[in-house]
Amino acid sequence: MGNSIPKLHFIILAILLFSFVPPSFSESKRDIEQAQIYRDKGYQAQRAGNLDMALSFYQRAVELYPAYAVAYNDLGIVMEARGTNSAAKEAYSKAVEVDPGYLSSYYNLAALYEKEGDFDKAAYYWRVRVQLGDWSDTWTWKAKDHIEALEASGKLSGDAEPMMGEKDLKLMPNAKRDAQYHLYRGRQYILAGNYIAALKELNAAIALDQDNQEIAKLLDDTQRKVLLYN
Repeated sequence: MGNSIPKLHFIILAILLFSFVPPSFSESKRDIEQAQIYRDKGYQAQRAGNLDMALSFYQRAVELYPAYAVAYNDLGIVMEARGTNSAAKEAYSKAVEVDPGYLSSYYNLAALYEKEGDFDKAAYYWRVRVQLGDWSDTWTWKAKDHIEALEASGKLSGDAEPMMGEKDLKLMPNAKRDAQYHLYRGRQYILAGNYIAALKELNAAIALDQDNQEIAKLLDDTQRKVLLYN
């Protein structure tokens, strides 16, 4: 992987395009099944603490099935555990290259760059993980905590790409997921009694998921409370 950080919008676009690409038949069904067997053996060896054997099995898995993102991510984890961070980053990057929607590798890249002190690259990959994650996923929230901590730490150079704004959300493959985030924030503001802030979040939510009756009802109830208390 080079030194440049790919633009977040390009990754989003790649995921959108990827979803319309028909599956490759360059590998036979038997090769893919064998790759999955090798991956499982690698995972068992890794859990047993035999990193050399795990590495061998994972490498065999991706040789048989070059689009096997899970196995590339596993390779990265083993490489990182062995202290070969450069090789680990290459493996994680390969995972998201063959499957731009594979979220674990974005998280692992972010954590590794942060561990190395490359905070701008870490911030970039934390942001990607947040933008692509589901808000019902604990790891999405963990990534969000990481990026917020970095932004508050003063460790970023200021050149790191910011989170996408509302205008860019239309590029996302799952706007309804983002609506759930604003719904969650709206509920938190309601519990705190801050109905004006809640309205802002709920309006953002309904703009992303206009047919969601749960959001619409809560928005209507909150508007009534604002009128009542003002």
